[in-house]
Amino acid sequence: MSIAYDPYAAAAGMGLSVFEANLPNRHLGEYWHDHRMILIVPGLTYRETRSVLTHEVAHAIAADYITLSGPIRRTQELRARRVTARLLIDPEEFADSCKLRDGHVSTIAHDLDVIPQVVADWIAMQKPDARGLGERSA
Repeated sequence: MSIAYDPYAAAAGMGLSVFEANLPNRHLGEYWHDHRMILIVPGLTYRETRSVLTHEVAHAIAADYITLSGPIRRTQELRARRVTARLLIDPEEFADSCKLRDGHVSTIAHDLDVIPQVVADWIAMQKPDARGLGERSA
């Protein structure tokens, strides 16, 4: 089970090149806006590649630049993580898997062909914030 989003097709449709490369600082992927290029580390599993590539496509959608500014970087990363969860997780499939797997994040991630972080981000997006407003309300 998984949503039919294809990050390779999305990248190609945006005119992005995707290459494998060893990256610094334990990064699994990077989007280089000036070069219209996404780099992902070699040797990732299907679920890792799908999740990381979608995350980098989300940076491309937002036209993010690599920055050393902490606040800007955090904003870019949070946005990309939320977009990744929205693109890769179907709400009905998530609900079915969540019931079947008793909320076990790693197993749900396996069912949905994503990494656990994507499931955790999806769950966080469904919870109300301190004001009682879920992200869906915003």
